[in-house]
Amino acid sequence: MTRRNSLDLPALDAALGPVLNAALRAGRPATAVVLAVLARARSENVPAGRCRVWLRSRCRDTEVSQIVAETAAWGTLSAAAKRHGLESPFERRRRIARRAVAALLQPLPAGDAALIAVLALSMIDDPEAWDSALVSKKLDVTLGVTHTAVGARVRKLVEGGTLTLLSRGRGVPGRVRFAKLPASVSSTLESNGVAVGLVDLLAGESEASPVSNGGAANAAAVLRAVTEPSIAYGPLGDAAWQYALLRALGAGDSLPQGRRTRARRTLRDAGLDPDDARAFADAARSLSEGEPARLRDEREAARAVEAAERAASAERSREQKKAVHEKVLPGLLAHVGSVPKTPTREWIAGMRDACAAVVADEGKREVVAVLRGALRQKLLRAGWGSDDVTRGIAIILPKAA
Repeated sequence: MTRRNSLDLPALDAALGPVLNAALRAGRPATAVVLAVLARARSENVPAGRCRVWLRSRCRDTEVSQIVAETAAWGTLSAAAKRHGLESPFERRRRIARRAVAALLQPLPAGDAALIAVLALSMIDDPEAWDSALVSKKLDVTLGVTHTAVGARVRKLVEGGTLTLLSRGRGVPGRVRFAKLPASVSSTLESNGVAVGLVDLLAGESEASPVSNGGAANAAAVLRAVTEPSIAYGPLGDAAWQYALLRALGAGDSLPQGRRTRARRTLRDAGLDPDDARAFADAARSLSEGEPARLRDEREAARAVEAAERAASAERSREQKKAVHEKVLPGLLAHVGSVPKTPTREWIAGMRDACAAVVADEGKREVVAVLRGALRQKLLRAGWGSDDVTRGIAIILPKAA
């Protein structure tokens, strides 16, 4: 799409509409929806400002509209989309891998290390190669913990400087990316040849260092084993996985003695040699069969059902809002008359009587809430003062006691 001086809404509908609709139908979070539209806008040479005007005009989703309206949130996501468009996928993967591997070389709590690995893999393996990840309930399933626990881990990693918080979700962190490495952490990475080779492999470099290639390949296999059910639902656990990874990176001694002892005991109890990190990935896969895989699959199925219900609810809400704005409110105004420039008792009483059937219907409480918001906008645009609007709506559409 070429740039034009005027806003061509039909052309923008054709270029951006399919991406917006697909993201909304999939039930993706509002930040992910906006990022998807901004990325397509850049690829179509549509300036972010025009994309914003188009979204304001076309999108009825409340959460997306809030992001579009908030200058800070819009600016953050616009910058992310711009950065994404200017950098090659390889460079993004390399930056993600460097920051993640450097963090994993530190003696973090095992659960935090597992979260870092899962976040890094979700970014690196994303076909779009975004350098940020959503703190979604899929993480809960992979890690075998609650969403509250994941949120607490994320907040701790943000406070510790490992992650940067880009946006917030409902009660938990929303979207994150890996923070810039401090010099001391970067030097620890650079001094570890196997870790440098692991970064190359994760980024997609065709050849790792000849000296560290075998060790890097093994470390990569152990790193990816973090998603195996035997880690979150089976006999191994985060602590044994972290110890095996650090052993593969030649940094096992960085863990406190007590944690090393407990991890080695877990590995021995699972039938593994604690000193043979090369066998860990295959063993993790084998030990995932049966009960661990069943438990993980059951939880994933429950998450998928919940996500589908949430998406269906969001779609119903969008259709409801569309109906109120395009049919219900215009129909009421056609019956009562257009909104007067100043409040009148006659118009308010007429509107109250016209809305009586909607208010009395117990099955339409959500419709009443949407109608209340739509009417508020209508009255404000007509020139009513905020106090008059509040009093008028309290009479027209009273809230249930």
